[in-house]
Amino acid sequence: MTYDEKRELIHWLFDGKDYEGTPYGIYVYKHKDQSVDYYFYGKIQGLRTLKGNKIDYQEDIIDYKTKKVGQK
Repeated sequence: MTYDEKRELIHWLFDGKDYEGTPYGIYVYKHKDQSVDYYFYGKIQGLRTLKGNKIDYQEDIIDYKTKKVGQK
């Protein structure tokens, strides 16, 4: 994949806003227990948590309710 193709893919994923006006992007939240959640919000979505050296830390299973396109 060329640089221009990668750049075009990133812009396709994260440019713009959803149907409610929320901007696409990568959101990062730091917690008091030193864990960090990072949430990819774009045309494809995902959530992961960092803590120490663990890149996919899970203390408890958290049900993050995501909206489907067109759902309110």
